[in-house]
Amino acid sequence: MTRAPTLVLASASPQRRAILERLGISFCLRATCVAEIEQGDPASVALENALLKARAARVPGALGETVLGVDTLVALGPRIYGKPPDERAARETLIALDGETHTVFSGVALLREDREQVALAETHVVFRD
Repeated sequence: MTRAPTLVLASASPQRRAILERLGISFCLRATCVAEIEQGDPASVALENALLKARAARVPGALGETVLGVDTLVALGPRIYGKPPDERAARETLIALDGETHTVFSGVALLREDREQVALAETHVVFRD
């Protein structure tokens, strides 16, 4: 009897869990704690952080596992806005984005055995004044 591949979500994000659940995809969670890259080219940072998370969740020798790592970030030009630590920082971010077009980058990494695949989604978002 062949065992179905297992999808491992390398995230503690309730939103990511909800997306997979809505799609009817069976998965298990393996949240990781990695030091994310916070500076550099935003597209590259999103991809590298997704890879870091997926690699941290990988269990050596786990056959049939596919590990999914995702990182989403907001950038205004070259400046990356991370997750605000408090309400004041969140307000400052919203003020900086006020009336601007910013970019949301989502890096996705899939790891299976000795293969690593990555993809990037880029969305331009316009905030009204």
